[in-house]
Amino acid sequence: MRESYTTVGSFFDTAARSRSTATRGIGMLERASQRTIQTRRVSQMMNRRQLVCTATAALFSRVPSALAANYDLIIKSGRVIDPSIGLDAVRDIAIAGGKIAAVGVDIAGDATETIDARGKIVAPGLIDIHSHAGRSKEGPPLCLQDGVTGWVDAGSGGADNIDQVAAVARGAPQLARVLVNIARTGIVPGGELHDITRANVALAQGAIARNRDVVIGIKARLSNNVAGANDLEALRRAQEAAAPFNLPVMIHVDRITRRCARFSRYSSAET
Repeated sequence: MRESYTTVGSFFDTAARSRSTATRGIGMLERASQRTIQTRRVSQMMNRRQLVCTATAALFSRVPSALAANYDLIIKSGRVIDPSIGLDAVRDIAIAGGKIAAVGVDIAGDATETIDARGKIVAPGLIDIHSHAGRSKEGPPLCLQDGVTGWVDAGSGGADNIDQVAAVARGAPQLARVLVNIARTGIVPGGELHDITRANVALAQGAIARNRDVVIGIKARLSNNVAGANDLEALRRAQEAAAPFNLPVMIHVDRITRRCARFSRYSSAET
């Protein structure tokens, strides 16, 4: 019986080990199956991601180059002069949204437009504070070609003709302002102030009031060949015309007489 029991026990031990082995085998198969399922899921996720990436790349390949550009304009290899920062060197300038976005050597990036400025000067817009661009509608575009992006017409017109000068200023392609000549005629050959009656304060003030949006001061030409002995009286009347508007007076002086020393009493005048 013992042997039989032993044999039966061995049998049950063997059966138990077989069951254990089978259980482990089943566990291994289950884990292997789980890994297979997980691998399939990862593969499916990767395929979906690849599909999304491929579709995204195809979408952006259709975007116009203007939308993808870093800058609206790059001005390449010009001699850039900017006195405000002491710059005088060959540089690129990148512009985006109407503003300077970068200044540097060989700026990288795409642009909607590129200008080759080699051999040319690139500078901030020039301001001409003593011009006569308002005499005709052709004046402002000519100034712009010379790099002038702001100008002041210094007395081309007086009370009799300032409206035409102001109209030119308003229609200019750049910023434009006007000085009203104290002489109602504006500039005339031979000198507009030899006849002092032309320096009419009331008419000058009316001219300022009508064109206050562009008028920034009064102009008086006081050179000897323009005003002669009327220089100081013309200056006095110019200041009287400007005072109610709190505007400055610009004067032009050259070839004056010994009366020059008397100008010291009019310290606000500019030359």
